[in-house]
Order: sequence, then C-alpha cells, then structure tokens
Amino acid sequence: MTEISFGIFDHIDKQSQPLSATYADRLRLLEVADAAGFYSFHLAEHHATPLCMAAAPSLFLAALTQRTRQLRLGPLVFLLPVYHPLRLIEEVCMLDQLSGGRLDIGVGRGISPIELRYMDVDPNESRDRFREELEILLLGLRSTRLNYQGRFHRLNNVPIEFSPVQKPHPPIWYPTSAGDRVPWIGEQGFSTVLPDGGERLKVAVDRYWEAWHRNHAGDDRQPRIGTIRTLFIANSEREALDIARPNFRQHYNSLVKLWNEHNLPTATATFTPDLDQEIADDKAYIGTASQVRDQIAQLVDRTGIEYVVLRPLFGDMPIDRALYSFGMFVNEVMPAFQRAAVATA
Repeated sequence: MTEISFGIFDHIDKQSQPLSATYADRLRLLEVADAAGFYSFHLAEHHATPLCMAAAPSLFLAALTQRTRQLRLGPLVFLLPVYHPLRLIEEVCMLDQLSGGRLDIGVGRGISPIELRYMDVDPNESRDRFREELEILLLGLRSTRLNYQGRFHRLNNVPIEFSPVQKPHPPIWYPTSAGDRVPWIGEQGFSTVLPDGGERLKVAVDRYWEAWHRNHAGDDRQPRIGTIRTLFIANSEREALDIARPNFRQHYNSLVKLWNEHNLPTATATFTPDLDQEIADDKAYIGTASQVRDQIAQLVDRTGIEYVVLRPLFGDMPIDRALYSFGMFVNEVMPAFQRAAVATA
C-alpha cells in the first residue's frame, strides 16, 4: 500500500466551554499528533466569527512550538491583505526560529469580503494587495535590507534584523478551491491543499504537476499536494455518525454566520450542513477504523495524492470523544500507510 503522510487542519471553532479549555484541548491533541508522526498542523485565520477562535494564528502556533518536537506547523492561511508586510516578515522569522525550522507559510487573500471590510481592507483591492504583499514577504525573508516601491507599500532601506532557519525561506503553501488557480500554484512551486473530492481532485492534481514539471524541472525541493477530509471514528458507523452529525452542523453554522447576517446566501452555496452529503461527496470519512482505512486507500488509488490533511475536531465535540477517535486513527489506520508509524495515542 502507498506510503502517505498525514496532517491536521483546524479552525478552532468556538465551543460551549471556556476558550482557555479549548486551547488546552487542541494542544493536548496536537501533542499526540506530534508523537504519532503527523507531518504538519495547518491553522485557519478568520476574524469576527465563531468559526475561528485563533484570529492571531501566530500566538497559538508560538505556544505549539513549545509543546511539539517534530510536527511542522503553519497558518492555512495568513490573510496577507490584513498584515503590514514588515510585521509579518518578523513574525514568520520568529516562528521559524522558535520551532527550530518547522514552519510552513500558508498565504491567501481571504475568502470573506465581510472580514476584510472589518479590517479596513477593500475586497476589490484584495487580489492586488495579496500579490504585492507576497512579493514583499518573499523578498524580506531573503534580505538584510528591504526596498520596495508598490501601490500599497513603500519601503526604503528598511533593516531586516530577523532571518528564518529555513533557507531561503520556509515552504510556501497556497490552498485553493478554484480549479483555474491550480496551474498558477504549480508554476510558482508552492505546496497546496485542495478540498475537492472524486474526479475533480484527480484533475486538479494532474494540472498541478503538469504546471510544476513545466516550470521546475530538476528542482530538488519537492512540493506537497494535500487534500482535506473531516474525520471521526467510533466502534460502529452509527455511533460515529450520531456523534459527528450535530458537531458538523454546528461547525457549518459558525462557518456561514457572517454570510447570513449580511444577507449573502449565495456565498454559502459551496458548503453544506448535511454531513451525509459531505460523505457522499468524498469530503468526510466517518465510520469505523476499517471503513476509514478503505476510504483513504481508495482516495490514494484514484488520485495519486500522498498527503491527507484531517480535521479531527470540529463544532462542540468533547475532547475525550475526539481523542478516542484520533487514537483509533493512529493505531488502526496510520500503520497501513506509514511503515514507520508510531502508535502512541
């Protein structure tokens, strides 16, 4: 069976318990992931919404650097239009140093125009801001003096006293749900995470590698292509569904809260509150360990993908339930795909 690696993606939804307990629970689960040999932890960034209680992802990731030893970590994504690029350069370097060179830098311009407006960013300018700030970020991570004259930023001979551990800079990730962006990601040589299921995922993976090989022949820095799947395992499929369904719906309600408040229902068309539909679309693996193992094997066989990013905690799921599910994954699913899997949960 193909050897693949696993990652974790999280929004850190708002829960009914105190926020400090939610943070502690996440750190506890990620310590298990670190010991079990997971590749990376990817953390979303959103603002003014119960979807994301880690609106300053660098703060949570800084704490995580001190609780893990091998797990890579990074935002998915830093919303570049809401940062001053000099501040972000400094934060990225600090995180890479604190983690001993384990940072993955996810970048994006933001899916929600509502959140951008809250942060005094014109959504119509977000694409141009993203491009400019990405240029500055990559330039600054390789420089000791920063000079840049752009539409939004003018930086004149700015000293850069920080540097990352990873040279010339940590790996760049650009996730997308837009198929027409995939060739551009491959041309840039960025790693990516794609949410698609079924044949659409296979098509996107093929388009990525075609663009990558056309532009990076002989490059020894191989990027990663991952796909995200919601995960919950129990002793029976019915038990898994009974526990996962209400938590998935709560996650959905947090996801669309701002869109509904601003009367933008068409923006939620790509999301569903129906976990069974998510399963049918090959975007969630809910059931017994053997069922999940078979689903991942089919995913790998159909698409050739070698990096599966799991979402093991969502909605108001209690940590004991999540840890039990996660432990079953580590002990009963991972060994089928990783010869050196460490079953420690």
